[in-house]
Amino acid sequence: MRQYEIQQWARVLVDMAETVPDERLDEAVSVFVSFLAEKGGLRYWREILRAMDHVWSHQYGAAHVTVTSAHPLSAKLRTTLEQTWPGADIQEKVDSEMIGGAVLRVDDRIFDGSVLGRLQQMKKHLGVLS
Repeated sequence: MRQYEIQQWARVLVDMAETVPDERLDEAVSVFVSFLAEKGGLRYWREILRAMDHVWSHQYGAAHVTVTSAHPLSAKLRTTLEQTWPGADIQEKVDSEMIGGAVLRVDDRIFDGSVLGRLQQMKKHLGVLS
């Protein structure tokens, strides 16, 4: 199976996730997997899923978002995240050892707005200046 075929199958899965009603999505994916098995493509399943993440990210800006903070997110902030990255898998982690702030991971990018992260940045800048 060539790379562009893997990309095409990934696009089919993303399109299904957008258009098929939630109550029929399991059935649609089952049909897709059966079709893929008939074509001998099941051995490429992991590659198709990775490509699906790429297609999703390209279309919506992110596939996976993880927020680590000292306290649970407010409903308003969670709604803002969902609106900013529609359809992304948003995970929330509470780290009681954090002093404050948050660390946001969007796919492979990390935005460190934690107190510790800011202190480390300050230390780095002060070290450069002295």
